[in-house]
Amino acid sequence: MESNAKAGLSKGKSQGKPPLPQPPPPSKYAELLKRAREKADARENAEFWDPKPGDSIAGEVVDITHHNGSYDNAYYFLKLEDGTSKIVSAGSSTILFRKLRDKQLEIGDDLAVVYLGEDTSADGRRYKKWACESQKRARPADGPPLDDDIPFPS
Repeated sequence: MESNAKAGLSKGKSQGKPPLPQPPPPSKYAELLKRAREKADARENAEFWDPKPGDSIAGEVVDITHHNGSYDNAYYFLKLEDGTSKIVSAGSSTILFRKLRDKQLEIGDDLAVVYLGEDTSADGRRYKKWACESQKRARPADGPPLDDDIPFPS
Protein backbone atom coordinates (compact mmCIF):
# COMPACT_ATOMS: atom_id res chain seq x y z
CA MET A 1 0.00 0.00 0.00
CA GLU A 2 2.79 2.37 0.88
CA SER A 3 4.49 1.73 -2.46
CA ASN A 4 1.31 2.71 -4.35
CA ALA A 5 1.12 6.02 -2.50
CA LYS A 6 4.75 6.80 -3.29
CA ALA A 7 4.19 6.02 -6.97
CA GLY A 8 1.33 8.52 -7.09
CA LEU A 9 -1.32 5.84 -7.53
CA SER A 10 -4.49 6.02 -5.58
CA LYS A 11 -6.70 3.12 -4.72
CA GLY A 12 -9.50 2.38 -7.19
CA LYS A 13 -8.43 4.80 -9.96
CA SER A 14 -7.10 3.62 -13.28
CA GLN A 15 -4.05 5.19 -14.82
CA GLY A 16 -5.47 5.19 -18.41
CA LYS A 17 -5.90 8.20 -20.66
CA PRO A 18 -7.88 11.13 -19.26
CA PRO A 19 -11.48 11.25 -20.48
CA LEU A 20 -12.12 13.24 -23.64
CA PRO A 21 -13.97 16.49 -23.15
CA GLN A 22 -17.65 16.10 -23.92
CA PRO A 23 -19.33 18.52 -26.31
CA PRO A 24 -21.70 20.87 -24.56
CA PRO A 25 -25.34 19.84 -24.61
CA PRO A 26 -27.39 21.47 -27.37
CA SER A 27 -28.28 24.99 -26.38
CA LYS A 28 -31.88 26.09 -26.37
CA TYR A 29 -30.54 29.04 -28.37
CA ALA A 30 -28.75 26.96 -31.02
CA GLU A 31 -31.37 27.62 -33.71
CA LEU A 32 -31.47 31.32 -32.89
CA LEU A 33 -27.68 31.58 -33.09
CA LYS A 34 -27.70 29.69 -36.40
CA ARG A 35 -30.21 32.15 -37.87
CA ALA A 36 -28.18 35.14 -36.60
CA ARG A 37 -25.04 33.77 -38.27
CA GLU A 38 -26.92 33.13 -41.53
CA LYS A 39 -28.31 36.67 -41.49
CA ALA A 40 -24.87 38.17 -40.88
CA ASP A 41 -23.33 36.01 -43.61
CA ALA A 42 -26.09 36.93 -46.08
CA ARG A 43 -25.69 40.65 -45.42
CA GLU A 44 -21.91 40.46 -45.70
CA ASN A 45 -21.65 38.30 -48.83
CA ALA A 46 -24.87 38.79 -50.78
CA GLU A 47 -24.97 40.15 -54.31
CA PHE A 48 -27.99 41.68 -55.98
CA TRP A 49 -29.98 39.40 -58.27
CA ASP A 50 -30.07 40.99 -61.75
CA PRO A 51 -32.45 38.79 -63.75
CA LYS A 52 -32.98 38.54 -67.47
CA PRO A 53 -36.38 37.45 -68.82
CA GLY A 54 -36.96 33.82 -67.89
CA ASP A 55 -34.48 33.85 -64.97
CA SER A 56 -35.58 32.48 -61.63
CA ILE A 57 -34.28 32.35 -58.08
CA ALA A 58 -35.30 30.30 -55.05
CA GLY A 59 -34.03 30.10 -51.51
CA GLU A 60 -34.67 30.60 -47.83
CA VAL A 61 -35.41 34.13 -46.64
CA VAL A 62 -32.70 34.94 -44.08
CA ASP A 63 -33.34 38.67 -43.75
CA ILE A 64 -35.74 41.37 -44.94
CA THR A 65 -35.07 45.10 -44.83
CA HIS A 66 -37.34 47.96 -45.91
CA HIS A 67 -36.88 51.59 -46.96
CA ASN A 68 -33.56 51.08 -48.71
CA GLY A 69 -32.18 53.55 -51.22
CA SER A 70 -33.81 56.36 -53.12
CA TYR A 71 -36.62 54.13 -54.45
CA ASP A 72 -37.65 52.96 -50.97
CA ASN A 73 -36.76 49.36 -51.87
CA ALA A 74 -37.42 46.25 -49.86
CA TYR A 75 -34.49 43.83 -49.83
CA TYR A 76 -35.13 40.10 -49.45
CA PHE A 77 -31.91 38.27 -48.60
CA LEU A 78 -32.07 34.68 -49.86
CA LYS A 79 -29.79 31.79 -48.98
CA LEU A 80 -29.66 29.60 -52.07
CA GLU A 81 -29.22 25.83 -52.15
CA ASP A 82 -25.56 26.18 -53.13
CA GLY A 83 -24.92 28.22 -49.95
CA THR A 84 -24.55 31.58 -51.68
CA SER A 85 -26.71 34.60 -50.86
CA LYS A 86 -28.59 36.93 -53.20
CA ILE A 87 -30.68 40.02 -52.65
CA VAL A 88 -34.03 40.35 -54.41
CA SER A 89 -34.71 44.09 -54.51
CA ALA A 90 -38.21 45.47 -55.04
CA GLY A 91 -39.00 49.18 -55.31
CA SER A 92 -42.05 50.29 -53.33
CA SER A 93 -44.01 51.26 -56.44
CA THR A 94 -43.39 48.01 -58.36
CA ILE A 95 -45.47 44.95 -59.08
CA LEU A 96 -42.78 42.76 -57.51
CA PHE A 97 -42.97 44.75 -54.27
CA ARG A 98 -46.74 44.23 -54.05
CA LYS A 99 -46.46 40.52 -54.82
CA LEU A 100 -43.80 39.99 -52.16
CA ARG A 101 -45.62 42.13 -49.58
CA ASP A 102 -48.79 40.11 -50.14
CA LYS A 103 -46.88 36.90 -49.34
CA GLN A 104 -46.31 38.22 -45.78
CA LEU A 105 -42.85 36.68 -45.78
CA GLU A 106 -40.97 35.98 -42.58
CA ILE A 107 -37.41 34.93 -41.84
CA GLY A 108 -37.08 31.21 -42.59
CA ASP A 109 -39.77 31.08 -45.28
CA ASP A 110 -38.89 29.70 -48.72
CA LEU A 111 -39.31 32.03 -51.69
CA ALA A 112 -39.20 31.48 -55.45
CA VAL A 113 -39.31 34.36 -57.95
CA VAL A 114 -39.45 34.15 -61.76
CA TYR A 115 -38.88 37.18 -63.96
CA LEU A 116 -41.24 36.82 -66.92
CA GLY A 117 -40.04 39.87 -68.86
CA GLU A 118 -41.68 43.15 -69.75
CA ASP A 119 -45.09 43.92 -71.16
CA THR A 120 -47.08 47.02 -72.09
CA SER A 121 -50.30 48.03 -70.35
CA ALA A 122 -53.40 49.23 -72.16
CA ASP A 123 -52.36 52.84 -71.55
CA GLY A 124 -48.92 52.23 -73.12
CA ARG A 125 -46.81 51.99 -69.96
CA ARG A 126 -44.15 49.31 -69.73
CA TYR A 127 -44.01 47.09 -66.66
CA LYS A 128 -42.17 43.99 -65.48
CA LYS A 129 -44.05 40.73 -65.00
CA TRP A 130 -43.22 38.36 -62.13
CA ALA A 131 -44.34 35.03 -60.74
CA CYS A 132 -43.75 34.46 -57.02
CA GLU A 133 -44.39 31.52 -54.72
CA SER A 134 -43.58 31.06 -51.08
CA GLN A 135 -43.81 28.41 -48.44
CA LYS A 136 -44.00 29.15 -44.74
CA ARG A 137 -41.34 27.52 -42.60
CA ALA A 138 -42.43 24.75 -40.27
CA ARG A 139 -42.91 26.25 -36.85
CA PRO A 140 -43.07 24.15 -33.71
CA ALA A 141 -46.52 23.84 -32.29
CA ASP A 142 -47.15 25.77 -29.14
CA GLY A 143 -48.93 22.74 -27.70
CA PRO A 144 -52.49 22.46 -26.52
CA PRO A 145 -53.98 25.34 -24.60
CA LEU A 146 -53.84 25.12 -20.85
CA ASP A 147 -57.22 24.15 -19.45
CA ASP A 148 -56.60 25.71 -16.06
CA ASP A 149 -58.83 28.67 -16.85
CA ILE A 150 -61.62 26.81 -18.65
CA PRO A 151 -64.76 26.76 -16.51
CA PHE A 152 -66.49 23.41 -16.22
CA PRO A 153 -70.02 22.95 -14.93
CA SER A 154 -70.08 21.54 -11.41
